[in-house]
Amino acid sequence: MFFVSLKRPTEAQEQAVCEKGSSLGFNFKSAGSTKGAPPLLLKAQQDGWWNIDHERIKVGYGKDTYMATKELLNNWGQFQLPWAQVRHDTPTKPGTYVCVTANILGLWTAVPLQTVYKQEGKWHRQIDTQQRPLAASKSTRHHGQQLSYANACLKTHFLAGEERFKVEWDQTDGSVW
Repeated sequence: MFFVSLKRPTEAQEQAVCEKGSSLGFNFKSAGSTKGAPPLLLKAQQDGWWNIDHERIKVGYGKDTYMATKELLNNWGQFQLPWAQVRHDTPTKPGTYVCVTANILGLWTAVPLQTVYKQEGKWHRQIDTQQRPLAASKSTRHHGQQLSYANACLKTHFLAGEERFKVEWDQTDGSVW
């Protein structure tokens, strides 16, 4: 069931889109594969022709920036665009069905997703840094907090795959990514 209309879908229509998508399952085999990425699991790489697009930008520094960004992600702020939305009260917990509505050239569409995982908490890792080319690399221990969750496309979605959203506060230097 593809939803296309001249009018924005109602909440009932969004629910119907999610019900149909959920009854058919995911439209690819490796849902949940972005959990430890990058790199993407070998199983997921073998599953298809995925475009692995890993973007990471610094959004600021400190606890206030981290908390504000975390709240933005938990309320679907990344989808509150003039042309695409997710209802801000949709939970970001695993198993939740999510409807993305979009207005493309005057036509409204609604496509289903399912949240496949959510991770929140502290992290620790070694980060290798290299001061100069051909110099020995140095390793620094970093620690911080993070929130991430991913949504996977269901069978009535126009696209296939999974998208992860993540905010990370590196408490070693205060940066928020």
